[in-house]
Amino acid sequence: MTHVSSLPIKDFMTATVATVAPDTPLLDVTTKMHTSRLSCIVVVENDLPIAVLTERDMTRLASQLLGGGEPPNLRDVMSPGLITLNVGASCNEAVELAHEKRIRRMVIVDDDGKLAGVATQSDLLRAHAQDLEFQKDNLELAVTERTIELHEVNQRLMELTRIDPMLGIGNRRSMDEELVKIAERARRYGRPYSVALVDVDSFKKFNDNYGHQLGDNALVEVAKALKSSVRSADSVYRYGGEEFLVILPEVGVDGAAIAAEHMRVAVEALQIEHKYADKGILTASFGVAEEILDSPNIIEIIKRADDALYVAKSSGRNRVSKADGNPDLEDVA
Repeated sequence: MTHVSSLPIKDFMTATVATVAPDTPLLDVTTKMHTSRLSCIVVVENDLPIAVLTERDMTRLASQLLGGGEPPNLRDVMSPGLITLNVGASCNEAVELAHEKRIRRMVIVDDDGKLAGVATQSDLLRAHAQDLEFQKDNLELAVTERTIELHEVNQRLMELTRIDPMLGIGNRRSMDEELVKIAERARRYGRPYSVALVDVDSFKKFNDNYGHQLGDNALVEVAKALKSSVRSADSVYRYGGEEFLVILPEVGVDGAAIAAEHMRVAVEALQIEHKYADKGILTASFGVAEEILDSPNIIEIIKRADDALYVAKSSGRNRVSKADGNPDLEDVA
């Protein structure tokens, strides 16, 4: 074990330590160690630790006595060169000291050199176990946090693949996915829906005369106007170039025409200058169509909306046309 942690040794040392004075009779010392089942006892003189007596010392003493030697005093039994460690040290430092001095226990002292406790191999192993648990918890937390971060990044990437980066609305991919879902609901449950195709009027002239940068800025404002004038259940997508498609769930063609009129007014209210258009400002035309519930067909509903849009454009632009043949809804509230 070469690494424990930077945890403080004071949190793991044995603070309550049995002590004796250096002139204590050996019989009293051995009796105290035996009755209290102590593996070691610290010899203290003038409040300062000067030695440690261990079970090994007692075993050596017993062998000496059995061999007919003279009973020594306590000072003769004490091992010389007491190794101590300051109470402010870390468990890392304790391990390094134990490894360097080849000792199984060390005396911990305060800043005045007085006894503060004893640290044993068991104490250091306990610190090591706690540190491993701490590292395990930290690793699990880091993995969890990283997993959440990756999930959020993946979600964001998924969103980015579904959003037109310039306009901030759905792109063709997300439009196609939503059309499939809503057409399936219409087929299975008979739930109505409509779509509105939107085309910015005379936009090529706008780009040609004002430049593509202002053209892009205008499309951004149109997208915002469309989004702000529909319900939260409705969704706006970039169909291509200056064209948009709006999906309107639970709405028939008449309701879709009303929603389209709200959008038309919102675009007109932007008052974006367009000297090369009939009204002198940027406008948009709308074609709306309702799904035929008897035979839902995505391609067909968009074609009918596109046909209605053609009628709106050919009838003077800046208006709404329904796929049922009513080309002009300028009076829709």
